[in-house]
Amino acid sequence: FRYKGEAIYNCPPKTVFDYVEPLPDGPRAKWDTNMKKIEILKWIETPDLRINRACTASAMLGLISPRDFVDLILVRETDECFSTNAISIEYPECPEVKDHVRGWNWSCGMICVKYPDDPNKCKLVSLIQPDIKGMLPKNVVESAIPGSMVEFFTKLEEALKKDGKISS
Repeated sequence: FRYKGEAIYNCPPKTVFDYVEPLPDGPRAKWDTNMKKIEILKWIETPDLRINRACTASAMLGLISPRDFVDLILVRETDECFSTNAISIEYPECPEVKDHVRGWNWSCGMICVKYPDDPNKCKLVSLIQPDIKGMLPKNVVESAIPGSMVEFFTKLEEALKKDGKISS
């Protein structure tokens, strides 16, 4: 994977997973300020498989304009983890719009690893391979993404604390 981030939280894995899963009415829509809109375009025969559209805010003081991504997402729970497994797809029912650059996610996901000996602890791993498209110099993209991943993990921890899910 191109980018990998991870953090350990003193919080039940299902709670952390609920906070990161990209759902329109889920907690992530409230705390992740980089995510401006999350919508489910289609459920595919099961509550575990869906097509999502996620819209991001502009970044780096407007140097990177808003993006949107249309992804096929499979959600899984095993004895070891909860995960979202995603990849961008072409979806004619959701054409590109003027105010967003259509980005592309190669295989990516969030894995919330359970600790069998501690049900109130987990490790969250984010694996991403984005192509944010547009006319941006590679060094701008390379410097923006790692910082945005750090911000993601920090804001997640702040949200979990604010909502009383973990203690300081």
